[in-house]
Amino acid sequence: MIKYSLFICAVAYSLSYFVPVSREFGIMLSIATHVFAVPSFVKFPDFLTISTIITVIASLLFHIINDALQADQEKHFRRFDHGWSVFLIYAVIFRTIYKKIPEWAVFVLVLVCVIPAAFLTNPRTYLPLAIVATVLMIYILYLKFNRYLMIAALLYIMGIASRYLPILDNKYHRHSIWHAFVFSSVYYVHLGIEENEK
Repeated sequence: MIKYSLFICAVAYSLSYFVPVSREFGIMLSIATHVFAVPSFVKFPDFLTISTIITVIASLLFHIINDALQADQEKHFRRFDHGWSVFLIYAVIFRTIYKKIPEWAVFVLVLVCVIPAAFLTNPRTYLPLAIVATVLMIYILYLKFNRYLMIAALLYIMGIASRYLPILDNKYHRHSIWHAFVFSSVYYVHLGIEENEK
């Protein structure tokens, strides 16, 4: 039951999606919900954990400097955040397939990190990277199916839905729910990898 508690917490938190909050409180939530990444840090010291930690640092810097302080006029921290977010998604894919990340995959990881950081525009140019990643995740789930990878995929899809099918106008609150889902998803990917490698 303990292994499912993060899933329960993330889903329970997502219900706050329908509660209107102020912009300032939404910003606070988008910063605070990085706590959903902590279970991955504590339990799994490996490549994927390091990738998650760097992504959390990048995201925290962006949300504090850009949203709370409104000081990222040149969008440097936005680039940093988006680059590492895409990197984490592909790191999850490669780590689920390979026990040791191949050298060619390191090149791909650098590339998928650099593209959103270098070409940050609206609409974002790295949307194709996200689509490719989602298709790969579905394929990997088919190949390496277990209950934890299924939970991870479900959380990831709910996270995408919370971002791209908005009901509420408060983008910061919506984004906090994305954090809850995506960081919880990484934890269940760890559990799924662990189960498949036994």
